[in-house]
Amino acid sequence: MGPQYAATSGKILQILLVAQIFALANNTSGGIAYGMGKHKPVAIWACVEGVSNLVLSIILVRRWGIIGIAWGTAIASLAIHLTFWPRYICKLVQMPVAKYLWRAWAQPFIAVAPFAAACYLADKYWKDSSLLIFFGQIAALLPLFVAGIAVCFLGEIREFWRGPLNPWRRKPAAQ
Repeated sequence: MGPQYAATSGKILQILLVAQIFALANNTSGGIAYGMGKHKPVAIWACVEGVSNLVLSIILVRRWGIIGIAWGTAIASLAIHLTFWPRYICKLVQMPVAKYLWRAWAQPFIAVAPFAAACYLADKYWKDSSLLIFFGQIAALLPLFVAGIAVCFLGEIREFWRGPLNPWRRKPAAQ
């Protein structure tokens, strides 16, 4: 589309990314609610989010243009994902909200923070002039992502390798 759209589209993506982070953190919660047959409140709150998105976008587009629409979308999404999902899923699975916030939001954030910081620094100081260099950057930085996941989820990783889902686990001999 051209460089004249780069700044605006980049700003829109940054605004929408903030809301998407929390939406992804709550993504599994939707599967849990659907699996338990408790999706009626989810549908109601999805409608509330949609109407809120529309109203906020109409209000904010007058002031900030397309950036206002992005903010309307982000604010509506954040409102649902910060208020509805933690309380609802904790009620369904009888889990303390603090534990949910740690497991669904804080722990994954801590796991990916070193990788995110390295990506930011690589973008700032290690310019990619070709697709090959870009893939080289990813290959060089990916171990930080793996290390962050390994450190933050060591208990879960150990449990997986000891459990029945381990593809290399020896099956008991048939009697």
